Amino acid sequence: MNKKILIIDDDENLLFGLGKILEKEGFKIFTSTDGSEGLFLIYKHMPDMIILDVGLPNMSGFDVKQMLSEIPEICEIPVIFLSARVEVESISKGFLLGSNGYITKPFHSKILISKINSVFKRVDNNAENKNILLETIREETIDATILGWIRALEIRMHDDTGHSKRVISKTMELAKLINFPENEMANLERGALLHDVGKIGVPDKILMKEGKLTPMEWELMRKHPIFSVHLIQSLKGVKLPIEIPLNHHENYDGSGYPVGKKGEEIPLAARIFSIIDNLDALLSDRPYRPALGKKEIITILRSERGIKFDSKILDVFLENSDSFFEGYAIKST
Repeated sequence: MNKKILIIDDDENLLFGLGKILEKEGFKIFTSTDGSEGLFLIYKHMPDMIILDVGLPNMSGFDVKQMLSEIPEICEIPVIFLSARVEVESISKGFLLGSNGYITKPFHSKILISKINSVFKRVDNNAENKNILLETIREETIDATILGWIRALEIRMHDDTGHSKRVISKTMELAKLINFPENEMANLERGALLHDVGKIGVPDKILMKEGKLTPMEWELMRKHPIFSVHLIQSLKGVKLPIEIPLNHHENYDGSGYPVGKKGEEIPLAARIFSIIDNLDALLSDRPYRPALGKKEIITILRSERGIKFDSKILDVFLENSDSFFEGYAIKST
């Protein structure tokens, strides 16, 4: 869409000639010879730029710019002053009022065109930077919300062992070893962080139970991946990764939950994470058993090759197993 420029100058010959030149440059032009009418046209057309003569009758260009600055809807429209006044005081006043340029008459049209393009480029860059800033703030808000969910779950489960940080770190490590796409790493990290957030929807009497769950309790517990998706999707206007939260309890042979996906129906991110999540669980004390030793864990994981776990990914894990056990207090047996 062509950018719109409003020229306000009491010299009708200048308006006509400059208007034609700028139209040839691809701009849509509106003109006025009066400051008051110019203000009306600003509201009517909402131009992308105003070229404003300082020496207007009745209401000077400075007065017009001052009024623009006090009106939120139009205060950010860039203004370039035109003036026969070459005094330093006049030029300084123009810039102090927030103008984007001050060109003295007479001037060559190429100088003005160059200035117009320069101002538009700067304005576009500022708008892009503003959008980047807003997106950064939005991302930080999302991250703060996610971390709030995770911390609330950890407090509820009396978990201060750093489970979330460990599984994220080890998941990223394994992903790099299997050449997981670099441009999907951020979503992988977020998905790992969110993996059990649905447990917020599981009652304490089930979540904190030390004994074996009843069939009915287990049925509810198995719904926590669905709860995760509902919670994640409750953040309107935000697209967060659900591959791991929804699928990390699916088994490679189709025996998992909540759907019973099998093989490559299970997203790659979830197949990677499943190995790490199981590793961390086996290395952690549970109410029904103590943490296991490295040899025992390797035996258990290998026994699930092609059953619970993707064989190719598990093989990579096993080839590099020493690094995945780092950071844990491991039993010698």
